[in-house]
Formats: sequence, structure tokens, C-alpha cells
Amino acid sequence: MQNESYFFHILQHNLGVFEEDPGTLKGTIRIMKHLNQYVPVKGDGKPFPVLTNGDQKSHELMVSGRIAMASSENEKERFMGLVPVPQEFHKRGIILQVCHLNIFR
Repeated sequence: MQNESYFFHILQHNLGVFEEDPGTLKGTIRIMKHLNQYVPVKGDGKPFPVLTNGDQKSHELMVSGRIAMASSENEKERFMGLVPVPQEFHKRGIILQVCHLNIFR
């Protein structure tokens, strides 16, 4: 039985292999630009948030990529739909790092 009250349609798309280096900011921004074309947009032009997982370095590069694109004209071009989320193991490391910096400054 299908429930007609669902608001979202789930789309699965094979992204293939990226030729970019995910270990550099330039490569990460290019990958994020490619991923950004699959982010759905609301009626008012604002993108739906889509979680993007990665290790600590990837997470930091994605945050830096969003900062680098902060001066773009609209939210979609600023990668506001791509929400960087560290994987669980790396999330614990980031939390410990933040706690350490806050305690020992």
C-alpha cells in the first residue's frame, strides 16, 4: 500500500568516478559543483538540505569550499544545499579537537 502523504521523491543517481583530486580545495569545489546540480530546489529558489558525509579532511575541505563560494549570487551557487557532515568516527575526533582548543586556549 502506498502512502500518498509523502512530500519528497527519492532519486538515486550513479555519480560515477570523479577525475578531480578530493584532497585539494580546488578539486573539492569542482566535485561540489557537480554534486550541486542534483540538489533539489524549493519553489522559492532555496535548495533542500542534502547531507554529504566524509572524513575529517573532506569535511574541512567542504566547509572551506562553502566559504570560498560565499560571495555567489544565490544560495544554490553557495552550496547551501550541500550540508557537510563528518562520519561518526571522525565526528568524535572533531568534537575532541574543538573541546581541546576551547579548554587549552
